Amino acid sequence: MSSQKIDRRVKYTKMVLRQSLLELMKSSPIEKITVKNICELADINRGTFYSHYSNPRALLEQIENDLFNDLKATLDRYLTDADLTSGSYEMIIEIIKCIEMNSDICKIILGEHGDHDYLKRIVNLAYEKFRESWIVNMRVRDDKLTEYFFNFISSGSIGVIQLWIQSGMVDPPEILASMIDKINSQGLKMFFDNKNENVTETLLKRENKCYNQAD
Repeated sequence: MSSQKIDRRVKYTKMVLRQSLLELMKSSPIEKITVKNICELADINRGTFYSHYSNPRALLEQIENDLFNDLKATLDRYLTDADLTSGSYEMIIEIIKCIEMNSDICKIILGEHGDHDYLKRIVNLAYEKFRESWIVNMRVRDDKLTEYFFNFISSGSIGVIQLWIQSGMVDPPEILASMIDKINSQGLKMFFDNKNENVTETLLKRENKCYNQAD
């Protein structure tokens, strides 16, 4: 048998195993999913599974690492040329758009039965790069305050993105990124300054206006 045919079979096998695990994770956490469960759904024998992965957790980690590397490559391309001193909006929107593009996977691995630390890895990767640039360019000297600040905005951003995913990703990435950026930079002041209006609707109108002007 040619190596090309073997490669295609391996790719197909890994794809089916991957799809089967993600399907099972819609209703069960990874701890309750067995190799037998995956193989029965994938219609693949256990020996074939073990030739690629040691256990269901190893398969999940491979799925997460593949997605993480894609996200990292996207962020690296953006962060290379971006001016991070002006704010976090552009960086946040890159993360959210990456999640939206991989929504089928992200809804599961970042959902109720997924890995709750996975989104933290993604957000922290971006904020660490933002933090390094911010410290250098803004000449920040209070290391402790900086550490508290970035932990605060990182945790808050993670919470907002998780809520967005759990709510079905209804709001456009631009709106969510703008909201996170404004909360990070203005905090409660944003709500006091806009207490008589719906902040989300206002942001949506602004984004639509900018989009129409661009056309």
